[in-house]
Amino acid sequence: MRVSNTAMVRIGWWSVAALAVLVVTNPPSAARAAAINHPAAATYVSGSQAGEVVVSGTSTLHNWTVKSSAIQGRLVLALPVQAGGPGTPGPRQTTKAVAAAAAIRAIQLRIPVATLKSSEGAGMDNTVYHALNRRQYPVISYRLIRATLSSAPSAQDPAYHFDTVGQLTVAGVTQRVTLELNVLPEPSNQLTVTTTAPLKMTQFGVKPPTAMFGLIRSGDAITVKATWLLAEAK
Repeated sequence: MRVSNTAMVRIGWWSVAALAVLVVTNPPSAARAAAINHPAAATYVSGSQAGEVVVSGTSTLHNWTVKSSAIQGRLVLALPVQAGGPGTPGPRQTTKAVAAAAAIRAIQLRIPVATLKSSEGAGMDNTVYHALNRRQYPVISYRLIRATLSSAPSAQDPAYHFDTVGQLTVAGVTQRVTLELNVLPEPSNQLTVTTTAPLKMTQFGVKPPTAMFGLIRSGDAITVKATWLLAEAK
């Protein structure tokens, strides 16, 4: 049976149209992978309840703590929708593609030194301010250099875990520090970020404080625990 040239042309056009529909309704796996691997980033800022930073140390008399709830800053985070990002209902997936897509793009954080309050009262507060040279360096700051996802959420642990390197500036001295950041998506597009870090005062040129004419001396080693509460910027 012969098919006319006109019929052939019609068949050709219908084939192209059908192929186009298939491509639109079923994008290639590479395109789907690109959508997962390059999710849109959102900026989160410190909420009205910004969390708390707790610095713990020792002395020749007893242990002590210094706290601040004035965490100021922002975090830029990219979470794929398939991973159950903030505010996304349903279970989170933990495929390799999803894990590779989650990324912290930036962190900038500031803590005013004047907001640090000691467990030992105003006398210890002033000792801390003097040790940190508050008048010349009124702010403790942190800036992220890089972050690598170490584990994605699971049924047992709903948080993302990142190994990070950043610059911490204390008393005018900047040092690189490595932190494990735990990022937990909360309802209503909020985040809770936690970390614990062992540090030394002398890393930043800070002389461990003393009291009672040197009879009481603080140890050099300290532990910093932070819980940072953020909400997506409007």
